[in-house]
This record gives sequence, C-alpha cells and structure tokens, in this order.
Amino acid sequence: MATISSISPTQGNSGDVLTITGTGLGNSTVTTKVNFGARTVTPSTVTPTSVTVTVPPLCGGQYNVSVTVSGSTSNSRSFFYVGAPVCSFLSPAQGPETPTEAVTIIGTGLATTASVTFGAEAPVTTFTTTGDTTVVVTPPAHTVTGDTETLDVVVTTVGGDSVSSSGATQFTYYNLPTVTSVSPATGAAGEAGIVVEGTSFVDVTVVTFTNTVTPANTFDVPLEDIVGLDTTQLVVPAPAGLTSGQVYDITVTTPGGESTTSAADQYTVT
Repeated sequence: MATISSISPTQGNSGDVLTITGTGLGNSTVTTKVNFGARTVTPSTVTPTSVTVTVPPLCGGQYNVSVTVSGSTSNSRSFFYVGAPVCSFLSPAQGPETPTEAVTIIGTGLATTASVTFGAEAPVTTFTTTGDTTVVVTPPAHTVTGDTETLDVVVTTVGGDSVSSSGATQFTYYNLPTVTSVSPATGAAGEAGIVVEGTSFVDVTVVTFTNTVTPANTFDVPLEDIVGLDTTQLVVPAPAGLTSGQVYDITVTTPGGESTTSAADQYTVT
C-alpha cells in the first residue's frame, strides 16, 4: 500500500510543483493519481518513492494530499493552497513625500506577504502582518511631480499579487506646501482678508500664525475660516489674539506637511 512520508512544499499556489516522498507510490502516471481533497490530478513523474505533480487551481485553504495507486489510497499530508490576496482597505491613504506614519492594509490572503509595492518604487520588505487579514507597512519615499500623485499599492504573497476592490488600495503622496507671499503683510489683529500665496495648497488642514519671539505663541485659523481660491492662493483672517508690534510666520499644513518658514510668509501686527 502507498505511504506518504512527506510533501514539499507544504504550501503554494497553482502551477507550483509539489514533490511527494514515500513508499509504494507506483511506477506509472496511468495508475498513480494525486488527490487534493476531492480534486484528483495526474502527476508529472512517478517512481516507487517519489511523485511530482503540478498544483492545480484551487480555492484558498488547506487540503489533504494523498496518492491513489491502482485504486488504493495512501495516508495524507496537509497542503495549504494560498489564493491570490485581496485588499479592500488602506488607512491612512495619504501622506508626505517621505512618510513616517505606517499604513494599515486590510484584506484576505495576506498571511504570506513577501513585499508591498507602491507604484514603481522598490518593493518594501519590512512590515508586520496580523493573521491573514492585516499588513502594516511604512510607505517608501516618493518624489511628487506637481501637487499630488496617487500610486497603486500591491501586496505580493505566495499566492501572487493582490487585486484591489474598487481601487481601495491607493496611496496619495502630497508635495510640501510653500508660502511665497502674504498680502497685506502688515495689518491689525482680526484683519479679515489676508491673501496667502504659494504652492501645493491641496487639502489644507490648518493655517497657523506663530510669532517670531521666544517663547512663541501659536494661533490656528479654524478650517471653516480658510477660503481656498485654488492650489496657490488662500484667504484667511488674522486671529484676534495677535499681539501688536509682533511679527508672525504664517504656515500652511496639508497631508504633505507644514510649510517651511521664511521672510516671505511674515505678517506684522500694527
């Protein structure tokens, strides 16, 4: 009677070659068959001690692999069929050109993740997985052309490359905003219409007035008071709490980060 002592590998995907080692495994592909659960396939090679077979397409999960020789079936060994991963959610889905915050990818078939790729950047091989459903990874740095760039995120496992459900696994990189001018550059606290010009004013989260003395005082403009004319112009009020005679840097924060201060972003309170 056929007896299986081992199989190799113990997990894989359609098209992989499985080697079965044992005794009494037959000597013909006509009389020897390999069973993946209820699925029976013809092996590629057969000797009394070794059988090789190409793994057929299966649903993801565990299968009992056995060998049938002339109608008599051997003992079985477990083989885990790794289906193609499916990714359904990614959070956060945006960040700066050099991200420091990890993103969480949710899906199925992620337990054997080998790498995560963001667009054409080099695959990321440092990550953590939780069971079959979660991968946590820090996106690689990416130089943005323009204000933003959205890249497809692909998880590669033993089962192949992930497919995304309705584009759910995309990551948007944001360029760092810059402030190039403030008009008027001098005015009172509570001034209603300060025009801030610059670049990459996309999805602005806050505009901040910070005085240039030590210790610095910071005043955030509420989001509902920020009027975005386009990606290069904002209109904001000067907070009522600004101190007369002091100079304040006006910075703009987006998912790309906070703009760097310079003389061009300063507002002097009269």
